[in-house]
Amino acid sequence: MSATTLIITTVQKLLEEFGQEWAGPDDICDWLGICNRDLELELEGLDLNFDTEVVIIPAVPANTTDLSAYQAEGQPLFGMILPKVIEWRLMGQNQEMWQPVPQVQKVIDTDTGTGEQNVAVESAVDVVESYEWRGGVVYVSPCSQDVDLRVRFQGLPTTLNADSPNQPILGLVNPLAYLVAMSLLDSRGGPATAYSTKIMARYTRTIATFRATQTKAQQSIVIRLGGRRSRIPGNVGPFTSPLT
Repeated sequence: MSATTLIITTVQKLLEEFGQEWAGPDDICDWLGICNRDLELELEGLDLNFDTEVVIIPAVPANTTDLSAYQAEGQPLFGMILPKVIEWRLMGQNQEMWQPVPQVQKVIDTDTGTGEQNVAVESAVDVVESYEWRGGVVYVSPCSQDVDLRVRFQGLPTTLNADSPNQPILGLVNPLAYLVAMSLLDSRGGPATAYSTKIMARYTRTIATFRATQTKAQQSIVIRLGGRRSRIPGNVGPFTSPLT
């Protein structure tokens, strides 16, 4: 399950007594970008800034309709909060061949199938025509051939401890969920606003714990130089230097 999906389900659980009409996945994702930037500023003092990641996903199979498999825990896009740019090329082509994939409100239909359940997707075109960011998942127009994708996205801080690669990501799921829930509640007013005060107490506790844990890790584990990186799954990670 991707970090964004975890945040969505957590927010919906927090707000279940108020109903789901105004807390659907798209509503949550709209606030998530704002809250993500707020939390990024709060973490700057710890040198745990959010990363702009650039990831190449090789050999994406023909007729792929979404990137949820690559957003799952342990996969290249895990920890993605918002996609920035997506590009495609034919599988194995060189760096000069990247083509932009336009972001749209609704992906362009390139499937000649009926769209019914258990009916295979059969793309009618040999390019990736568009992508859509919906409910925390990247949806793409299916392509008739295998392609490589290059995704630039805003992600959660990368790990300080190589032995626990997902610890910072998982540690910020609840704080982000609390911020989004409070934002949704405050926008409604009345009893919802009073309930947001209770969630604020949870946020304060969890973010304090995260700060303490990461400060200790930063003092005892290698740190990564630079704030941006490009990686291909399986390649050696970014250069690190031991603390002195």
